[in-house]
Amino acid sequence: MARNLRKFTIEAEYSAATLYYPSVSWVTGTDTVHYDKTAPTPPAPPVFEGKYKLTLSDSSTVSAACGGTSAITQAEISAYTASTVAAEIGDCVSIIGDLAFNSCYYLTSIDIPSGVTTIGDLAFHYCYSLPSITIPNSVTTIGDSAFFACISLASIDIPDSVTSISTRAFYSCTSLTSITVNATTPPTLSSNVFDDTNDCPIYVPSGSVNAYKSASGWSTYASRIQAIL
Repeated sequence: MARNLRKFTIEAEYSAATLYYPSVSWVTGTDTVHYDKTAPTPPAPPVFEGKYKLTLSDSSTVSAACGGTSAITQAEISAYTASTVAAEIGDCVSIIGDLAFNSCYYLTSIDIPSGVTTIGDLAFHYCYSLPSITIPNSVTTIGDSAFFACISLASIDIPDSVTSISTRAFYSCTSLTSITVNATTPPTLSSNVFDDTNDCPIYVPSGSVNAYKSASGWSTYASRIQAIL
């Protein structure tokens, strides 16, 4: 007899279970169906171990192995800017260099690992189709115009590791509905960082609202600064 069995007496419930748990072991009886909860869990997908992998619009891929510099540069990516739709960055990368993904108009997803510390100037400039991005809690510096005119971004979450945000970093991200900054001490903010961003709210830690409203650079956006809910 199978272990840890669950009994199904309704055909629809059985059908749903087989759809959502296709890998488990099934045992059938005359009028009931059971599954064994001790069946092994499917293995996790393999971890990408290269420097980067680009998926192009024709579904082909381009990749590079780790080695040499820990930065991704414009020279490496520029031949594929017009056709890159997705990108995966490996753990050996610590810097997304200046202009690295500049003008990747059709980029819709990118995975940035936790080892990245710097997002360079114009790194994602004119990535018009990018709807979201996760900035890992290892990044300390966001460069000049790093996400300039990323017009599809719906929200931005800036981790508490970030200490410096340069000029126009998020300028003209016109679809933003919220910006969240998690640092209790306001990061150094240059000019025009959040200009033309739909006047969306800027959420900061509740105990730091006044500090942000009075901090250099941040005071420009005082009317938009609110406590994280």
